[in-house]
Amino acid sequence: MNSLSADEDVDLVRKILAGDENSYRQILRKYERRIYSICYRILCNEAAAEDAAQDAFIRAYFALKRYDQNRPFLPWLIRIAVNRAISVAERERVYEPLPQGFLETAGEDGTSDTASQGRELERAARDAVAGLPPKLRAVVALRVFEELSYGEIAETLRLSIGTVMSRLSRGRNQIKSKLVKFL
Repeated sequence: MNSLSADEDVDLVRKILAGDENSYRQILRKYERRIYSICYRILCNEAAAEDAAQDAFIRAYFALKRYDQNRPFLPWLIRIAVNRAISVAERERVYEPLPQGFLETAGEDGTSDTASQGRELERAARDAVAGLPPKLRAVVALRVFEELSYGEIAETLRLSIGTVMSRLSRGRNQIKSKLVKFL
């Protein structure tokens, strides 16, 4: 999360607070894919992720007056999105794993077996991540998919680094136990 971008974000926030709607559209365009991606990694459902991301941006807009402009904007926005996605995930199970055998298509040339095994591993990994409790899934998503450091995750989610490390370790262990047949 570079400082030039952080300075630009704070400048946009100031313009939004002064009534410049175009600046809010700039923030939205700048981060909409990343926020959606984070929500999707936590919720494992496109429609629920779209709703959570949209709700996160709406909540962020109405909370801008409380945003501390001395701190980076992106972690603040990510925290809102993660909290929103976790709330949705805890309230309702939105992830629906594919039925067994849905992706498997055996071919005559034998190459499809390898492709099928790869798809089976991919599906098993996706199901293993989706099967994590939402709070573990959020930390795993931020570390693995967003490539945030432990410190960045801790700051973003307002957790101690020890809690981040613990949740990440528990998440990895649960994923590993579900993928043991592939290892």
